Amino acid sequence: MATARDCVLPYTLLPLGMLLVAIGYLGAVTGVTMVPFDPHHIGTQIVGLVLAFIGLRHWR
Repeated sequence: MATARDCVLPYTLLPLGMLLVAIGYLGAVTGVTMVPFDPHHIGTQIVGLVLAFIGLRHWR
């Protein structure tokens, strides 16, 4: 039986992770700093991929 945590995690972490990856990619391509503490956009993409992966792991 799925708990509330299992229902919330995929629907929040997966889109948030994909959004962070997209922001990091667009920032790297255009050169615009989207996140002030990550000027090279690598951290944003890594955190986004980790969040998306966690969201996918809980997908049922």
